[in-house]
Parts: sequence; structure tokens; C-alpha cells
Amino acid sequence: MLGPETGTDPRNLVDNAASRQRRARRGDDPYDQVWCVFDRDQHDHIPEATDRARQLGIEVAFSSPCFELWYLLHFRYSTAHIERDKAARELNGLVEGGYEKYRPDVYALLLDSQPTAITNAQCLRAHHDAVNDGRPENPWTNVDQLVTTLNALADSP
Repeated sequence: MLGPETGTDPRNLVDNAASRQRRARRGDDPYDQVWCVFDRDQHDHIPEATDRARQLGIEVAFSSPCFELWYLLHFRYSTAHIERDKAARELNGLVEGGYEKYRPDVYALLLDSQPTAITNAQCLRAHHDAVNDGRPENPWTNVDQLVTTLNALADSP
């Protein structure tokens, strides 16, 4: 995990992850995988950050317009454009007890519907593959790929 000093700019996240990856290799304890998680929000330079991550062997979990899209996919599938404020408002009505960005128990509350979210994210990418040549247009996410990877690690002996 990166600390607050990194900020949320995707280029900074990738650069910091690459630096940590290099230090781990020098320390003879390389990481099996490195992931950066960021969303569209108001960030510029998303394609540059994503390209740099790929060049460095860093995986990217990306959501457009916001990470909250991943949470919404636990409840419903939609290809309709959505603004990040609307996504948060919708989640507030769907998540038991309401949604807050840094609410620590959201993962646990949504865990049972994780398979639905994974399927919905896969369908959303398939939709964009068909209509947008795979470009990550709003709404789009591949957070499910990171979640699937983490689930596999948790299930391995």
C-alpha cells in the first residue's frame, strides 16, 4: 500500500510502485505481482500512466468514472454513462446503512454479491470491446481482475 505522500495522480502511483518494485528486487525479495489502482475522476494522463505501468510489468486496475462503479456493479449492470457524484448517491441508497467513501466495512457488506460484480464487470468490458474497440469509456472497470487475483491467492495453500 502506498501512503498519502504519493497522492492520487496515476503517474505518481505508477512511479512509486515501480520504485518499490525495484527496491524489493534489490533486496532479493521481489514481488510476484504489483498492481496500481486508480480511477478516471479528474486525473489527466491516464493513458500515459497505464502505458508506463505496462512497460514496467505493473498491472493496473482502472475504473471510469470512479471506483464507486465497481461497487455499483455488485447491485446492477448498466452501460449508461454515469457521473461520479451520481454513482455515490446511488450507492448511498443501495449499501446497507448508506455509503461513505472511506467506510471500512463496505467490502464485507458487498462480499456476497462479489460474483455478480465480477460478471457485470466482464460484461461491461465485452460491451466496450464491441462498441468502443476496447477503449475504457465511461462506465468501465477491470477491478474484477484484481479481485479475482486476490481471491485466487487467498484460496491457494
